Amino acid sequence: MSLTGRTVQSRLIKPKTITFQIFLLTLSALSLVDLAVGYEVRNCEIREILDSDVLVENIAEAEYGASRAIPCDQISLGFRQNARHIKFQINRQEAESKSAILHFDYPPLDHLRVQIGADTFEMGGLVPTENRPIQLKGYAVPLEFSGDKVDVDVWVSTTSSLQVPIRVQSLASATEQQALEHLAFGVYYGILIGLFLYNMFVFFFTRDKAYLYYICYIMCYFAFQFTLNGLTALYLVPNSPELAKPILPMMTGFVFGFAFLFMDAFIGLKGKLKVLSIGSYTLSVVSFFLGVATLFVPYDLAVSLNVGWSILGSFIILIFAIAASVKPNRALPLIFLFGWIAYLSGIILIGLKNFGLLEKSPFIEYSMQTGSALEMILFSLGLGYRVRKTELEKRLALNEKAEIEQEATAARATARTVRMLAHDVRKPLSTFKVIVAGLKGLKSTSEVREFLKAAVPEVDRSVSSAEGLLNDLMSLGTDKIQIYRSDVSAHEFVSSCLKDVFAASLSGSVTVDVSLPESLRLNIDESRMRRVFVNILSNACEAINWKGRIWVSVEPHASRNDRVVATLGNFGSSIPAEICSTVFDSFYTANKKGGTGLGLAIARKWVRAHGGEIVCHSSSENEGKVEFEFDIPIGSGELKNRLVNQTHCSKDFAVQLELDLEEEGLAPALRNSLKASLIDKSCNILVVDDETLYVRGIKEQLSSFPGSERVNLSTDSGHKTVSLVNIQLLLVDYDLGLANRNGLDLIREARAKGFRGHICLHTNRCDPAIYKLGLDAGADSLYPKPISEAHLAKLILEALDTSRKV
Repeated sequence: MSLTGRTVQSRLIKPKTITFQIFLLTLSALSLVDLAVGYEVRNCEIREILDSDVLVENIAEAEYGASRAIPCDQISLGFRQNARHIKFQINRQEAESKSAILHFDYPPLDHLRVQIGADTFEMGGLVPTENRPIQLKGYAVPLEFSGDKVDVDVWVSTTSSLQVPIRVQSLASATEQQALEHLAFGVYYGILIGLFLYNMFVFFFTRDKAYLYYICYIMCYFAFQFTLNGLTALYLVPNSPELAKPILPMMTGFVFGFAFLFMDAFIGLKGKLKVLSIGSYTLSVVSFFLGVATLFVPYDLAVSLNVGWSILGSFIILIFAIAASVKPNRALPLIFLFGWIAYLSGIILIGLKNFGLLEKSPFIEYSMQTGSALEMILFSLGLGYRVRKTELEKRLALNEKAEIEQEATAARATARTVRMLAHDVRKPLSTFKVIVAGLKGLKSTSEVREFLKAAVPEVDRSVSSAEGLLNDLMSLGTDKIQIYRSDVSAHEFVSSCLKDVFAASLSGSVTVDVSLPESLRLNIDESRMRRVFVNILSNACEAINWKGRIWVSVEPHASRNDRVVATLGNFGSSIPAEICSTVFDSFYTANKKGGTGLGLAIARKWVRAHGGEIVCHSSSENEGKVEFEFDIPIGSGELKNRLVNQTHCSKDFAVQLELDLEEEGLAPALRNSLKASLIDKSCNILVVDDETLYVRGIKEQLSSFPGSERVNLSTDSGHKTVSLVNIQLLLVDYDLGLANRNGLDLIREARAKGFRGHICLHTNRCDPAIYKLGLDAGADSLYPKPISEAHLAKLILEALDTSRKV
């Protein structure tokens, strides 16, 4: 058959050649001769040498024995190792130059002899590159026209697919084409190298096996492509090109081996479809085995095995990716699926071009490189997304773990608080039980007095402890806080707080530095702010095991004239900086033995209720230091010169504080005020309460007041309308034991009748909402039960002051 025109398309292609052509991705066309303009081919003849022992290097001219003719349009000459003899004539028609080159493109051929006239050229994949007459990719020989035509004889044999794509063109055109190819390959391989280095860098930081499989996949695919494009033999092993030959089938197995592993790790098949994950690992082992096996079996068998496995592996990976993409969390499977489709699309396009179904174009020519580069980029982006997604999941898991631990800590603290509450509530009950049992055996009034004198302090302490814990719990239950501020002496307030702190401990030796301005008055809710000071100072003493130094300092506020900054702290302990803000969380105890985790949470609540903010600072330098700083409002006093006291608080001092508290009962200033106010005026008090024992206690308190003979106490249970004639102080209990009437109703009735004296609401309930309701009903003051002697004395003074104004 005569071959004319630029190209001649193949019509008969054997199946083995198809698989090699598609899945080893040869870049060459299947046309026998690709002619430049001005050349044509005639008198083509192809013969297969039937004696397989006849090698190309042993053929003497055309004497090679038996042969058979092969159609010239069957350009892929099969997968047989028999040598072929190709004869054709090239006619020069319009070409100006009489010099050209005859270029045998890739894939490599083991043995290639070209005879043009009297010139014979020996080449092939087993011949060093430096022996080639022209240094180009593939094999090129000079083509000189003495006239208008030249006869060409080609003898060729190879152990791989025998394809002999021949191109006639000028040397300049061939050089320019190779330069363009190298530029395209440079961009392509540059992308692969960049992705390899970047992902290897990320792998060293993440130690994520998906990155490891990916960089191995890139490395093997790079070696596969570099060899397939003829660059390995041309540049890496030019003197031993035979070393490049086994790289193709071996890298085919390795590429698919790492592709299976990467797919499993990238998509997370183990968590989605465990069966597919097991299948991926199994198939990867098969791929690696086939890759290694190519080094030990005949080359044509190695190529056949890996080509067949590549066909099967490509579709298995596609099916696995599709199956994973229909499951929840499909982002990563879809990224992998799109990348693999891009890779397969490039292979299909180049195959269609080679079969003559698509026109040759730069895009089609490099579709395989374009598809694989797009695949690599998508995989790299997907890995970045996967790392970010994994980090977010880890953060969520850590947050959930922290929340669970926090909830567990809170639960333990709550249980501990409940146990402490049960203990503190049972303690006064047990004490009462003991007192009742003891009273049964007493016969005289003097014995009863002595017995009660010894028992009452213990009862008072246990009741105060339970009451304080109940107050803390009730305070945490609401965000609406009502405080009742009044001016108090800062010096007296701090001193009384220290008495409360050291009255609770009869052991240890603590030095207290007190530094505050003279004559300073604080505008605070004394009982609430006392809890703040006492709690922090008690914690400070406990932190140093009641041995060392603590301090109380009050400084003018840096920017506000109506506030001061209080600093309470201790030396000899420290708190990690990262938990300085956590100590204010409810139920956070920092492993404090016997702690409830409520004290500092309540302290912050009361400080904020006074319009301030509390912070914790700590340092581990020297022996450590912890201090709490908060701002509080000042009263009408002046900030005079600083008053600095240093008090050494030992066991004896703490005992003396207890004696002072018992003996004084009322502060001297308050006692003197009562005595002066009751000289010329009496105070009539009406207590409305259904607890007769509690009312009796108030009477006992009044009996110890100076001028008590001018204080008249009457009681009422509140069952009927209360007479308020000549009453200056009305002390009303919230709970009156009635179904349809409480203390608020009585206060409203009193105000409705025009009562202008002082009304105080008191109750066992530690609920700020009740206090607000009391104020709305018309109460002047609100105190919790049991009312202290100091509070009762203040109420009398306020009532007398109100009566004078009236």
